[in-house]
Amino acid sequence: FRTVVMAAFLEKHNNEGTDVPHFNASDGFIDDFKKTHGFTSRKPHYKRRSPSKPEFVEAWKKEMEGVLESVPRSHILNCDETSWKLYPNGLLTWADCGSQNVQIRIDGDEKMSITALATIGCDGVKWPLFILAKGKTNRVETSQLGDISGHMSDHSRSGWMTVETFKHYLSKLRELADHEEPLHLVCDVYPAHRTPEVRQHAEQLNIVMHFIPAGLTDKWQPLDCKVFGCMKATARRVFRTAHPVGLSAARATK
Repeated sequence: FRTVVMAAFLEKHNNEGTDVPHFNASDGFIDDFKKTHGFTSRKPHYKRRSPSKPEFVEAWKKEMEGVLESVPRSHILNCDETSWKLYPNGLLTWADCGSQNVQIRIDGDEKMSITALATIGCDGVKWPLFILAKGKTNRVETSQLGDISGHMSDHSRSGWMTVETFKHYLSKLRELADHEEPLHLVCDVYPAHRTPEVRQHAEQLNIVMHFIPAGLTDKWQPLDCKVFGCMKATARRVFRTAHPVGLSAARATK
């Protein structure tokens, strides 16, 4: 901003015959400018430019308007995966002013996470979670996830969603529905969601897939926009409460 406003100032006074008045874009000037014009400084999220063409985006909007007008709210679902870190991001600690490279020692692997797929209905109903363990056999679901009564689980070698685990999720979704009418599922274009095999399986289950245009999930993915951030903020508070003596005493496992 300082570079732009100084260039504008010099351009404005470049052809004037009078002396150029003294001006520099001080921190105080910038603060006043922001307050006057309703700006504030916020942390941005990095986002790739949307590869979706405008006509495709318009077609998507019309598609969803048609669904919302003609389908019962309870039959419209949104699903989305999130990576749930055992040691949550965004925790703060006290440190001496001017400290560099502030560290906290932990008793565990700070990179370890669990993939959780959440589902919500357009009527506001929360559906059971679908949680993935990492491994080759069913045993890892018991050893890593423990008792998750009321929710669903599966496993994959990577711990991430695959074609097979997503097909299992769709089957479970159909079982949980208390009717045989079509379910409309809104999800992103993650590769495992949209293979011909998955689409055929969804069709057999009477589940209609609606794929959010690439690069626009932050705008039209309800779970991403309004739910996951709140859940993880709550999880950080629970984590701090559970380990009041410090993270060095926190033994977090799957």
